[in-house]
Amino acid sequence: MQTKIPYDVVLAVIDMQGAHGDLPGISSMSQTCRTLRAAAARHLLNQQITLRNAGHVMSFSLFMRADGGHRLPLLRRCLAIECGPLPEDAASSLVKLIIGVTHLERLVLLNADELLASDSRLPRAFAALTCLKHLEFSLSRDPENPEPCVHMLTRMRSRLITASLHPPVVVRRWHEGQVSDGLADPISLLRGSASTLTELSGTWFQARKHRTIYPNVKRLRVLLHLIPDITPYIVAFPNLSSLDVRCGAAMDEDILPGMSWLNQEGQHRTGCWPKLDSLEGRTVDLFVVSLRCHVANLTVHASRRHQAGDVALLVDVLSRARPESLKLEVDSSSVISETEGSLEAILLRSGTSSYIRELELAIVMDPDTDLDHLFSRIVSTIHDLPLTLFRIELDSSSRVIRLDRFARECQKPLKPAPSEAAKCVCNASVRNKALALQKILPSLKSLVVKPPCRCNTDSQ
Repeated sequence: MQTKIPYDVVLAVIDMQGAHGDLPGISSMSQTCRTLRAAAARHLLNQQITLRNAGHVMSFSLFMRADGGHRLPLLRRCLAIECGPLPEDAASSLVKLIIGVTHLERLVLLNADELLASDSRLPRAFAALTCLKHLEFSLSRDPENPEPCVHMLTRMRSRLITASLHPPVVVRRWHEGQVSDGLADPISLLRGSASTLTELSGTWFQARKHRTIYPNVKRLRVLLHLIPDITPYIVAFPNLSSLDVRCGAAMDEDILPGMSWLNQEGQHRTGCWPKLDSLEGRTVDLFVVSLRCHVANLTVHASRRHQAGDVALLVDVLSRARPESLKLEVDSSSVISETEGSLEAILLRSGTSSYIRELELAIVMDPDTDLDHLFSRIVSTIHDLPLTLFRIELDSSSRVIRLDRFARECQKPLKPAPSEAAKCVCNASVRNKALALQKILPSLKSLVVKPPCRCNTDSQ
């Protein structure tokens, strides 16, 4: 006798597979009959769909349009298209697919310049979408004809909430006397979403001053191009609360004051944000942008691995920001030093005792660092600060943090590999040093000492 399983049982199995991410199992079930195929499509399309080549584009387009009335509205979460130039038939299939999309919220385009140049209808098709809320847009190179990309971005009918734009480094156009080819100015490109955008990130931006105002943008992560002028962003994003900034140009120390003066003069004319909840950057970046505003939470990368410039620039940065909470990454040599360029001297000259209440110190360890000497200098450095929270993290990683990784949210930070310095930190003496710090600094409500391993020492 043949046993029959009711549809509701099989559908429950598909739901269970979806809850556990068993996409191959769902795919197998979908091949049995039309009823299960419709149920499986709901789970299969509730994922990030990634198309990496022309074959993926063709097959996915055929799959979606085979039952477009049911499947196209299910494509909601994310569509990532990572292929470069498409052949004519694949590009035509993609146009037909995009025209039918109605509910997609997130779109990711890598190699967007090559993709959009594959068919003149593609920029118009993407621009005509009205459902998008989030856009990630990256170019592989400096295109000879940027118009397809500019057309798509400036004509978008969707009202974006977040955008991440990564134009190429257009040094060639700079050398040819073209100050901007339009792809480096996000304020102009995204003006259609001026009333809805809340977050912007990207690299190699070179914005100009515009009358367009983005009143709801709260968070900005930006890698500035050859001329690091912050004033266009102050004007365009008047209600900003969080800024993470880098300067892309390699600047000699003798031109840093001039770049700083450029931003100071700009802020004299346009004003500055009255306050930022958070500000992050390398020492050299924060010195150059020279923001004239109070910062509640300041994060400064001042170590050599960030190519952060002279640590002495911290005096100017701290004096301007006057943060209550400071996260600072420095080399162990700066902590141990007893010269005018030491961390202790810098904090003293910055007047930090009058405003800093929380200090998180990430120390990049030199292999030959003497721990007893290091902790002795730490005590001397912070003894007169009225801290309520103090956190130390000892990092033995020697990796270099490169600018081309900046603003790439999808990239996870590398895990530091333990070294001999890490091994000697990870022992009972660390706990003893933490307890000693607690006794020396009785006003601390929280103390955390974190060696580069899992055996952290916490004291509350």
